Amino acid sequence: MAYIRGENKPDHTDPGHDCPFCRIPQMDDVEGLIVHRGEHAYAVLNLYPYNAGHLLVCPYRHVADYTDLTDDETLEVAELTKTAMRTMREV
Repeated sequence: MAYIRGENKPDHTDPGHDCPFCRIPQMDDVEGLIVHRGEHAYAVLNLYPYNAGHLLVCPYRHVADYTDLTDDETLEVAELTKTAMRTMREV
């Protein structure tokens, strides 16, 4: 319900600031819920998780489609996803 009501929604109206995944890396890790920062990608917890441990592995560069990632970005997203999945299962 908090998500639906728009709680914690940014109040700025600057163009280009609508994407939370472009804003989050500019925050400190606690405020942005970042659990890992890599060279090309980061892992962030969901502010409104669907279930326990819900997180997203996201490239720093804003692209429209997964196939737009460079080979280095794709490799880091894939490796970070594997690491996150293993860690979540262990925890």
